[in-house]
Amino acid sequence: MLYVFDLDGTLIDSQAAVIEAYRAAGVDMPADAWGAPVGDWCSPAQHELKQKLYPKMLQEYAYIGPARQLWNYLVQDERCIATGASRKSADAALEFLGIDPAELALCGASTEAKAEFIEKKMSEHDMVIYVDSDHAIGRSMQWRTKCAILTP
Repeated sequence: MLYVFDLDGTLIDSQAAVIEAYRAAGVDMPADAWGAPVGDWCSPAQHELKQKLYPKMLQEYAYIGPARQLWNYLVQDERCIATGASRKSADAALEFLGIDPAELALCGASTEAKAEFIEKKMSEHDMVIYVDSDHAIGRSMQWRTKCAILTP
């Protein structure tokens, strides 16, 4: 069995940290920015500044998410992380959580890419449990009986 965890909102609640990092970079994040390509609403220079500010904002605004206790219970070969966050943001969040970056299996992924990743993992394991605070992946595809979605 394999547990695939989302990062933001699941292992870490970083929404306020993201908003504050962009605000400090001079960007008021639009409400519809979550999941949209950053280039649609932010300049590359502002995004780069946000990336530099993000680790500090994590320390001030983020907290450990609801699924972290389950993560701690599992052994390393039973778990991995698939996230839409950029590599820099994911690495900062993992450092905040004290999780080895080697457990990041997929980053910068769209909902469709996560679904494809989970489909691939389903062919490799008897059972895959996807742990996410958002139901987007479950809504995006028909799950086979080998996969369950757990929302903390």
